[in-house]
Amino acid sequence: MRNVNVDHIWRTLGPLGKYQLKQQAIYLLSLISWAFQGLNIVFIGHRPGFHCKPTHNGTLMNNTLGIQKDYEQCEIVSYVNTSDGVLETSTPCENGWEYDSPADRSFVTEWNLVCQNAELGELTQVLYLAGMMIGTFVFPTLSDRFGRKPVMILSHVVFFGVSLATAFSANYVVFVIFRFLTGLFQQGLLAGTTLSLETFPTEIRHYCAVWALLFWTSVTALMSPIAYALRDYPWKYIQITYAMCSAWSILQWWTIDESLCWVIANNQIDRAKEIIKNACKWNKKNYGEVMETIGLGDLVDTDSKALPMNNQSKSKNVEYSQISEANMDAFFRQISGIDYPSHGQKNGNIGNNSADLDPLILPMPKFKDSNDNLKNGEFDDDKIEVRKYTMFDIFKHKRILIVSMILWYTWICDSFVYYGLYLSSSALYGDRYINFFLSALVEYPSCFMQYFILHRIGRKWTAVIGHCIAAIGLGVATALTFTAGENTTMLGAATAFMLIGKMGITTGYNTVYLTTPELYPTNMRNIGLGVCSFMEKVGSMIAPFSRNVSSKIGWLPPCVFAVMCLITVLLFAFVPETNGVELPQTIEELSDWYRVNKFELKIGKNKRASKKTEDTDTKNDQI
Repeated sequence: MRNVNVDHIWRTLGPLGKYQLKQQAIYLLSLISWAFQGLNIVFIGHRPGFHCKPTHNGTLMNNTLGIQKDYEQCEIVSYVNTSDGVLETSTPCENGWEYDSPADRSFVTEWNLVCQNAELGELTQVLYLAGMMIGTFVFPTLSDRFGRKPVMILSHVVFFGVSLATAFSANYVVFVIFRFLTGLFQQGLLAGTTLSLETFPTEIRHYCAVWALLFWTSVTALMSPIAYALRDYPWKYIQITYAMCSAWSILQWWTIDESLCWVIANNQIDRAKEIIKNACKWNKKNYGEVMETIGLGDLVDTDSKALPMNNQSKSKNVEYSQISEANMDAFFRQISGIDYPSHGQKNGNIGNNSADLDPLILPMPKFKDSNDNLKNGEFDDDKIEVRKYTMFDIFKHKRILIVSMILWYTWICDSFVYYGLYLSSSALYGDRYINFFLSALVEYPSCFMQYFILHRIGRKWTAVIGHCIAAIGLGVATALTFTAGENTTMLGAATAFMLIGKMGITTGYNTVYLTTPELYPTNMRNIGLGVCSFMEKVGSMIAPFSRNVSSKIGWLPPCVFAVMCLITVLLFAFVPETNGVELPQTIEELSDWYRVNKFELKIGKNKRASKKTEDTDTKNDQI
């Protein structure tokens, strides 16, 4: 058995080679589509000032009869002088509404989604998020089965078509159907996230998260100038412009390769060699030398063409014809350094060498040489059994359940606060385009803060600091908004503190996103992250309604946000620190780990971090 894995291949090719950066760049470009369609409701669904529309004849008649009418937002209030005093009556807006901007500037004003229909405007974002929620159950399985590349690109192309068609919606019903489909197929782009992570070795894989956050921030900051430039045009022009930024997806098939991890793990060795050959061209490496270095030199002939899988190594005469289908699967798992649970679901644990394979895999198959003798030190069973966990295993262990419940609450809190602040930015004091732009801009300090402190003070303290900043900033904003009245200076200061709160929640949100997979054992990692992702969608679906509340009670949303963040700070004291600790492999290890780390407040690495882990981290810091 050859001791080769994908991380070793990437290190041989050069960890940050042009090929890997090209793959990463193409993935990052897909974030443009994600951000533009996820947050465009702030501009295409803007609700301007409005009031009931009066009729000209009615106004003349009222003046003649001495009736005074006030045309408010959702009702017409009439004042009639009688012998008993002034009689006040109210009626609905029978003639529709007048808006502070032309009716075609927003789908809210075009279809009169105000007053009793106001919640229908927020329902468009809820259905978009409902589509994403359903997509989380569909596309990860498809990408594990058919590959990251086809799922990502097909989803992106359909996503482009649906988002473009949204601009031509004839009515509200068609519009919300397209919004649902947009959210559904957007989840297919998550396959690109996995492909991106699988293109770098372990020691620099965290760069992917930093790059993605920086690019996401830049894209969201770009949304405001585009919307401002098109402010005098119907909302459909903004939607078309945002959608056209996904048009390049039609050519994406010819610009990106499949994940090498997935290809090798699925026994597509000829395809793997083509990917390695392409990477060698980009990184200016000699293909033959690379194949020799990674231990696959015998699979290359003199013309650097792929040879059949029954080609035998001179040093190791393994008879591939004697290997069963199950054994072949085990063989390619060993090469890739990745363990896949049953039913094709990937656990996301990629080791640095064959020793990193999940110990939950029970005895693996034998391999015989040409003399029909077992190879020493290799595998001695014909069957692979994977210990399987389900979501219900979380409820069987008290400590795991407690930590999981804390994480579930935190994901609901963070998604609710993060998207609530974005979507309610147009209700803040000041220009809505500038407010949205600043809301995106404050994420840059969060990116750099995470980059410098995550590894030094640990995940727990980074998350706590982020949520503390959010709670304090939003708490001060609540106090200023509540007491400001018509004082523009205090209202401006409240907006500034809201932006500080936005920076804090971005830091906490991204830290929790990184920490969650580290708090579950190997074969439960996807399950744990999947449940948390579901809870995230719950928080996101509640967030749009904070817009309506902001327009009526400006201080209430930031008050709720601040309290939720403060609760998260208190709860996170009971979450173990994962910095510098080898990830637990079994539930038994995890339960014991939780027990001895249940209230650790040490800054930096976990006090039980191994010397080996600390030495490795020191080397990575030097790199």
